[in-house]
Amino acid sequence: MSSLRASRRIVTTAAAVSPATLASAACGGGSDTPQPPMTASGRFATIGLESAGSLGKVLVDSRGRSLYSLRKDSGGRSSCVAACAAAWPHVRAQSTSLAGAGLSAAKLTTTARFDGGPQVLYNGHPLSRFTGTPKAGDINGQRVTAFGAAWFAVSRAGQVVSRPGSKPGGGGIS
Repeated sequence: MSSLRASRRIVTTAAAVSPATLASAACGGGSDTPQPPMTASGRFATIGLESAGSLGKVLVDSRGRSLYSLRKDSGGRSSCVAACAAAWPHVRAQSTSLAGAGLSAAKLTTTARFDGGPQVLYNGHPLSRFTGTPKAGDINGQRVTAFGAAWFAVSRAGQVVSRPGSKPGGGGIS
């Protein structure tokens, strides 16, 4: 009989929790969960802008992860293929790529990759993520030399950020 009362208490308590609270908990909606970048009109953006410690504001993907450009890329073409593309996955274009608030939509374009898929460019720089930067706010790819050149975060202006980075709170990245 006491287990029946305990079951009723659990059901009653769960029913008292609002659907918004349940959705937030199910989606990990705590303060550590990055919010996706938004456009000025309130739509979800493909590319956003977030503060990255000493680097200032840099481009991020839809999950808040820092984006990078390979120094040797030129002419809007990425030279990163095979093992390079596995370590530095390209930002793939959706049907319409949207610039987040504070970014220039005119600088957000696409190019055809070697495999035919579209890759996002910002101000002519092919954009990639670094697999060593799995969480929003990490800047572990800044100034990493790999696959023949150095990788750099990209600024709001569409320029590479060449200075060394440090995370908020002082953890240096070089």
